[in-house]
Amino acid sequence: MGDTFIERVNAHTDFEGEFHIAQHRRRSTNPPESTWSAFNGNKRGYKKYPHIQLGINTDHIFMFLSLIDNPKHEKGMGTYLLENKKAFSHLSEDFYVSGDHTRPDIEPASPDVIEKTLNLLIQVKKANS
Repeated sequence: MGDTFIERVNAHTDFEGEFHIAQHRRRSTNPPESTWSAFNGNKRGYKKYPHIQLGINTDHIFMFLSLIDNPKHEKGMGTYLLENKKAFSHLSEDFYVSGDHTRPDIEPASPDVIEKTLNLLIQVKKANS
């Protein structure tokens, strides 16, 4: 499905993105509770850059805009998003925020939750969103 989705994403955005599948079947120690695939712009991997993540865990199927594993310009991206809160003002109550994509915990995407999560991204090394 990822190959089909990435073609549609690329056609819609005029962007040459890549599709990656997280290889969790290889993890025998502390495997995550969820598994996911990612769409991003780097052939070598997705973790260092913002990406769209599609995944599944015991509670839900999800699609996240993800910034994980200390992406390049992490503080700048978080600061930009905090300074441009109007970008999130139109989100419906169907939107949620995850502070850690490896766990099923999510919170409604209220302005307070978004701000708290972005502040963690900026202030805490290895913060996930």
